[in-house]
Amino acid sequence: MVLFMKKVVLIIVSIIILLFVGVFIGYLMDNNGKLNDNDALLLGINQESTVKITLSTTRPRNINELIHDIKTMSYYEGYNNDTINWMQTLNQTETYPSDKGFIIMDKRDAQKIKVDIISDIDTTDVYTEYYIECKIVENHSLDSKKPVNILLVKDVKYLGNKTFSHEI
Repeated sequence: MVLFMKKVVLIIVSIIILLFVGVFIGYLMDNNGKLNDNDALLLGINQESTVKITLSTTRPRNINELIHDIKTMSYYEGYNNDTINWMQTLNQTETYPSDKGFIIMDKRDAQKIKVDIISDIDTTDVYTEYYIECKIVENHSLDSKKPVNILLVKDVKYLGNKTFSHEI
């Protein structure tokens, strides 16, 4: 009888511990089931996973050009000043538009992307996509009427490109 009672107590204590851990992890989760940055740090999880991104431009732009556009173009009206202030601290960086928002990287990583110079611009409408793999270090939002992600990346690996064209 005593052995049976010890097993019952052990099972009850185990269930309580599992419930506590489940509630703790559930509390740390965001609404969509993903951990936010602070929760990930608390749990010791590395958020810097490698992602594939499609860039859509013929050349990188200095970050100051993008900041100027955000501050002056009506498309970005209502932008987040905290994001702009953060961007202004990122000296010597280049930006690209992409399928995930604006990508910011240092000049060393930007030089890894082999940009094609199209010489026949007058007779051909040309669009080139550049494919990279990288780690996202920080993600900010402009919080404008049309939310736009601003991603700081590192460890860029150039995967190639594809040029689309048609005669005008």
